[in-house]
Amino acid sequence: MPKDSKPYSKLADLIIEESVLSYAQREKLGASSFCGPDRSYPAHDKVHAQNCLARAAQNKASLGSQYGKIVACCRARLKKFGGTPTEESMEEKDILEWFKRKIKEK
Repeated sequence: MPKDSKPYSKLADLIIEESVLSYAQREKLGASSFCGPDRSYPAHDKVHAQNCLARAAQNKASLGSQYGKIVACCRARLKKFGGTPTEESMEEKDILEWFKRKIKEK
């Protein structure tokens, strides 16, 4: 196992939700289901709102002035669906601590 992937092995027992949005499903969503311009960054449920926040953080540089608006929208949508918005940039140790807290909550 590569040295840099060792911390992530501690996450192996966690279930990560995945949600696939087809073209047809995306077309049926209203404009308010998206946080970005031109129907980008879908956030119509908890899983997509979490992904919306992560993708916005990944693309911070290219989003420019829209970044703040998109992140605020993602966080609001995530809160609406019962999620907990986390910081968009976390160090490995912070991610592990966050997952440990989540496991203890269950």
